[in-house]
Amino acid sequence: MIQKATSTHIPQIAQLFKACIEDMDSKGIMQWNEDYPGIENIERDIERQHLYYIGETEKNIKGVITINSIQDKQYVNINWKYGGKVMVIHRLAVHPDCQGQGIAQQLMKFAESLAKQEGFNTIRLDAFEGNPRSQIFYRKLGY
Repeated sequence: MIQKATSTHIPQIAQLFKACIEDMDSKGIMQWNEDYPGIENIERDIERQHLYYIGETEKNIKGVITINSIQDKQYVNINWKYGGKVMVIHRLAVHPDCQGQGIAQQLMKFAESLAKQEGFNTIRLDAFEGNPRSQIFYRKLGY
């Protein structure tokens, strides 16, 4: 079940990000580090009610996703093919022990459903170009 994260989830989410950082580092993917995503981003995403998690229990978080309409400043001047009301996906992460179980796909389907529900007509991915696994994953989903 996918639910909004609360402040009680901060330690579990921080541990999930730490495990993902170690896993990516071991594969030569220098996407995140000890400063990013960081506790500040987790706290802000939760405060804004933009962070969702998936897991059997609140103590067993398998994956997270941040969903909002906030785009980095560097994207403002891009001539996008699709416009309108834009939803942005940030910090999609699945614990390395749970990868390959369809969790990221479930989180993305949730985001797509939420986008339709809330009247968004475009989804943009805040994705790292240097992460080949995420690039393949998003392409398989049609992005």
